[in-house]
Amino acid sequence: MISFDLLILGAGPAGLAAAREARRRNLRAAVVSREEPGGTCLHRGCIPVKALLASAAALRTARAAVGFGVRAGAAEPDWPAMLARARAASERLARGAAAALEASGAAFFRGEARLVAPDRVLVSPPNAAPFELAAPRVLLAPGAVPARPAFLPDSPRVLDTDAALRLPALPSRLLILGGGAAGCEFASLFADLGVAVELVERELRLLPGLDRDAGVALAGAFVRQGVRIRTAAALSDVKETADGVRAVLADGHELEADLLLVTVGRRPATDGLGLDAAGIATGPCGEIPVDAAFRTAATGVSACGDAIGRVQLAPWAEASAEAAVATLCGEEPDFDGASIPACVFSHPEVAAVGQTEEDARARGVPVRAGKSFFRANGRAVAAGETDGFAKVFVAPATGRLLGATIVGPGAAESIAAAALALRHGLPAAALRGAFPHPSFGEALAAAAEATC
Repeated sequence: MISFDLLILGAGPAGLAAAREARRRNLRAAVVSREEPGGTCLHRGCIPVKALLASAAALRTARAAVGFGVRAGAAEPDWPAMLARARAASERLARGAAAALEASGAAFFRGEARLVAPDRVLVSPPNAAPFELAAPRVLLAPGAVPARPAFLPDSPRVLDTDAALRLPALPSRLLILGGGAAGCEFASLFADLGVAVELVERELRLLPGLDRDAGVALAGAFVRQGVRIRTAAALSDVKETADGVRAVLADGHELEADLLLVTVGRRPATDGLGLDAAGIATGPCGEIPVDAAFRTAATGVSACGDAIGRVQLAPWAEASAEAAVATLCGEEPDFDGASIPACVFSHPEVAAVGQTEEDARARGVPVRAGKSFFRANGRAVAAGETDGFAKVFVAPATGRLLGATIVGPGAAESIAAAALALRHGLPAAALRGAFPHPSFGEALAAAAEATC
């Protein structure tokens, strides 16, 4: 048995952040993971998908070249080349993740990890005998895996997001189940590549967790791009056919496509983790219950990131990991998850931070909203990207920023200013004059101006 000060189970964004925090605290740490450092985000999620979306954006720009006074030849997608580029991006960053883990000083063990006691972990390497690690502090950061409704058939024509990144060729028709962030990103990607996309979401709008106006605006942009959208709709049955899939909606309407892509979220990857040996019972979706300081029911064991079933964002996972390590060191962490932005890298982009206006009003919180549109933004007009808006809302008495949403070009970059203002309790007026001219960020500043 090898002993450490801290055992970290998982090497995704949360696990890597925990290793860095352990180094800052002079803790002798070990990281155990079934795969190489980087986790889903790096290998099968954020990075390869964003690389594919960048390829789709290049194709979109090439096809629109004549509108910018540029003569160009016909542009067509090369799906295998796009996939190769996405893999190369992931591999490059994977080398950086491995180097960062090495720089943290943490020992790395590749293999399946299972708790055998609150302070002991059995590691089963791929091609070697199992061994035990021990530590008085254990951090659970196993991440999450694609969720799959039980009624779906086991068919190569029914894909999760991991399988979508291994498609040998583009389908002609694609049905997407789920209108959250992943579903919208894949809808945007495949529509840009010429695939006939139909998107089914059982809630009343796309992106149901974000501001209502964001889902409505994105749906409108998708319709203009040729995506067919069905909201307030649920699949009741799916069957494989000779040349594709046939899906039946709850109202009896039938949909047909070459493939069905399932993007209904991710479930915590807690199977086989041995939580019962530590006296930890999971929640209904397999999540690890924790308190506000990320403590589990077992003394000396904390959990963070996707596995606790709260917010599944890489920056949130990193921040929760740092807070959890602080807890394991006997401190009460200062964790501010509300000021961490959420972004959807569709076309147009969507970004949000803080409360939604609907949630605030539902809780009786007085708000005053301000909104501006990209059609009046100089940079957006010059770039030919005028879809969307920026919206902020504030506490009327103080002008303090409560939340912000952007749909449009540069949304994921501009939202950072609102996140900083929110984190430091600043008024929305602090955003005025914060952006150069002309810039996409001026739309956020104009929305802030409208609240004054």
